[in-house]
Amino acid sequence: MWEIKTVLIVGAFLVLIVTFFVLVVRQFLFAARRAQEFFQAPPVSKEFEPPGNAFIESPLSQRLIALLMVGAGAFGTMWLWHQALRGNEVRFVPAILFPFAAVLGLGGILFPHDFDAQRWKYGRGKPRTWEEMPTPMKVYVTLALCAGLVNLWALMSR
Repeated sequence: MWEIKTVLIVGAFLVLIVTFFVLVVRQFLFAARRAQEFFQAPPVSKEFEPPGNAFIESPLSQRLIALLMVGAGAFGTMWLWHQALRGNEVRFVPAILFPFAAVLGLGGILFPHDFDAQRWKYGRGKPRTWEEMPTPMKVYVTLALCAGLVNLWALMSR
C-alpha cells in the first residue's frame, strides 16, 4: 500500500515540476520575444514626412535652445554644489539632470540636428530609435549621462 502512495505522490510531484518548468520557459520565451519587438526599429515609411516647425528645425534656433540648456544646467550644477558644500542634503534627480542638460546643450551647440538628412535617410525628421540617431548625438547623449552620474558620485562621496 505504501509503495502505491509513494509512486503516486512522486509522480504527481514530477508532473508539477515539469508543468512549472514548461510554464517558466514559456514565459521566458514570451518575454524575450516582447523585448526583441521592443528594440526592433519601426519600418521606414516610403513617403517623406512634411517639414515640421521651421523655427525648431533651423540650426540657429537649435543652438539658442542648447545655449539656454547649457546655462540652466551649469547654474543648476553650481547651485547644487553650493548647497552640498554648505551641508544641505543632495537630491538625486537634480544631481544627474543638471549636468546632463549642460552637456546635452553643449552637444546641441556643436552639432545641431540635421532634419533634412534624417528625413532623407529614414523618411522622418526626428529619430525614434537609437539606431536612427546620428553618431554625434549618440556620443553626446552618452557623455551627458556619464557626466550626470559622475556628478552624483562626486556629490555623494564628498
